[in-house]
Amino acid sequence: MPNYYLQRNGEQQGPYPTEELKRQVASGEIRVDELVCAEGTEDWVPVGNLTKPTSPRATMLGHSHSHSAAVAAMSQRPVTLDQVNEARMKMNLPILGMLLSIALPIIVWFIKKNIESGGVSAQETRNLLPLGIFVGLIGFATFLLWFRKAQKHAAVIKASYEHSRG
Repeated sequence: MPNYYLQRNGEQQGPYPTEELKRQVASGEIRVDELVCAEGTEDWVPVGNLTKPTSPRATMLGHSHSHSAAVAAMSQRPVTLDQVNEARMKMNLPILGMLLSIALPIIVWFIKKNIESGGVSAQETRNLLPLGIFVGLIGFATFLLWFRKAQKHAAVIKASYEHSRG
């Protein structure tokens, strides 16, 4: 594993072995949003990227570290208008999911009515509508949480872009 330099109070410290950085993060001596750079590279990243694996959910949302770490990382490189637009676009999928979650009980209700008019008894279809409502509510809540997370991320990127433009 490579050694890393730590940026603290505007000064470069180290290099430190990866295990030492992980130990210091675990003990609270180093915050997860402090920046490190591997020896031989010029890329400064939050030390939290070294100490915890990226979750699939975080990758789907387009970010893998806290918003404060994102701001710290973005302060090293200017944010482009394309990055702002991309962050806004990532909010579209959860919005679509929320709309489909709202439509699900309506679709189930129409299906139930068509089944009943085709000779199937109402007794046999009585659980369809409550199930559609339940699944719709769970889906809506899930997509709403995803949307809020994407919205916060877009706000951080936009603020960083505006800050870099002066």
